Amino acid sequence: MKKRYVFKKLDEIAVPKDQVNKQIEQGKKQYQKQQKRRKRMKWSGSAAVVVLLFLALIRFNPSVADALSKIPVFAGFVELIKHDESLRTALEHEYVEKIDYTITKKDVKVTIQQISFDGAKMVISYRLTNPNKHFINQWVDTAIDEEEYTSESSMSPTVEKPSPVKRLDGVIQLYGAELKRDFTLDLTVEIDGKDEKFRFPIHLTKKLLEPKILAKQQMIELDGQKMELLQVSRYPLTTLVTIRAAASNTKNILMIEEMVLYDGKKKVATLHEGLRSTGSLQDKEGSTYYLQGDYFKSLKEPRLVLSSIQALEKGEEKLIVNLKKKQVIKKPNNTLVTYVLKEDELRIIPKNEQHIPQIQLYDANGKEVDDTSYRENGVNIIPVNPKKYKQPLTGDFVMYPAYLKGEVQVPLKE
Repeated sequence: MKKRYVFKKLDEIAVPKDQVNKQIEQGKKQYQKQQKRRKRMKWSGSAAVVVLLFLALIRFNPSVADALSKIPVFAGFVELIKHDESLRTALEHEYVEKIDYTITKKDVKVTIQQISFDGAKMVISYRLTNPNKHFINQWVDTAIDEEEYTSESSMSPTVEKPSPVKRLDGVIQLYGAELKRDFTLDLTVEIDGKDEKFRFPIHLTKKLLEPKILAKQQMIELDGQKMELLQVSRYPLTTLVTIRAAASNTKNILMIEEMVLYDGKKKVATLHEGLRSTGSLQDKEGSTYYLQGDYFKSLKEPRLVLSSIQALEKGEEKLIVNLKKKQVIKKPNNTLVTYVLKEDELRIIPKNEQHIPQIQLYDANGKEVDDTSYRENGVNIIPVNPKKYKQPLTGDFVMYPAYLKGEVQVPLKE
C-alpha cells in the first residue's frame, strides 16, 4: 500500500482538533519522560510521538479506531490493540522485537514482522503479499518446533474462504509456559487449494522482564466451596492467575466467568477477550486464567475479585444420551438446560441464551467425538456421525449455567 493512500485515508477521519492537540502534547510529555529514563531510543523523537499519539487516539476515540480499522494496513493491528491494553502498553514501552524475516513460495511472500514475548504470551505480527492473486485461504495450522500449537489469530481483511486477496496483515497470539525464545515457527497457508508450509527459524534476543508475583498458595472460599489460589503473576503481555478447586468440595467448579484485578477501585486487568483459560480447575495443576492489563504501572492496593463461578453438584455434571433411541439417560438435576436429540445431532438449549453450555462427548468405546459444535440462536448444536460413534454418548460438562452465590475478594501484594 502506498503511503499517500494511507495518509489520504487518515485525512478523511474526523477528529476534534482540541483532542488531537491534547494527545500530541501528552505524547510529547511522555516521550520526554522516556528520554530522561533512557540513554538511547530505537525510535526517533518524532516517530515516538506519532506512535504514542496513534495509540492514544485508538484508545480514547472509538470513531478514530473504527475509521483506522477500515484501512487494510492498520485493520488487524487496530482491532487487536483496541481490546488489549496489555499489548498497547507493551508497545508504548517498546517491548517488541523487530524480525522482518520473509519466505516466498509460488511468489506469495509471508513476512514475520515483529514479535512481542514475555515468557508467558507471544504476539507475532505478520504480512502476506500475493501480487499475482493466487487463491489464498486462512492459516491451516500453526506449529512450534513441528508440534501443532493452538493459537489465536486475527487478520485483515478476514478471509473465510479462498480469495485472491493481494495482502493480509494480522497477528498470531500464543500462550503457555513452554514457549521459548529459540524455536521454529511453521505457518501453513492454503494456496490454490494446496497446503504450503512457511518455516521460520526464530531467535529472540530481547531481555525478558521479571514477572511480578502478587500471591502464592492462598486458600479462598465461596458459597461453601474452596479454591486454592496457586499464584498470581503479572507479565508485560498478560497476568496469569492459576487456581484449583479443593478435592473436598461437594461441587465440581467448572468455570470462573468473571475475574478482575483491581488497584483500589480502579480496574487494572480483566479476562482476555479471546483465550480466557487453560486446564481444568479439578486438575492437580489447576486452571490458568489470562488477564489483560497494564504491567508497567505499580499497584498500591491490589486485589482480585472472582465472580460468576459455574459449579454443579458432584455426580450431576455428567450427561449420557442415546441418539439412536432419542433417549436422555442421565443429566444434571435441574431445568436450566433442555435437550433435543436427533440421530445425527445433539442440541443443548440453555434457559438463558446468553449462557453457552459446553461438553466433550465420548462414545460407548471411549472414542472422543469430534468437536464440530456450533452455536445458533443461543443453542449449542453438536453434529454426530451415527456410523462413526457407538451409542450411548457420555460426557462431563465443562461449562454449565449453574452458579455459586456471591463473589470472593482476595487481597494481594505487589
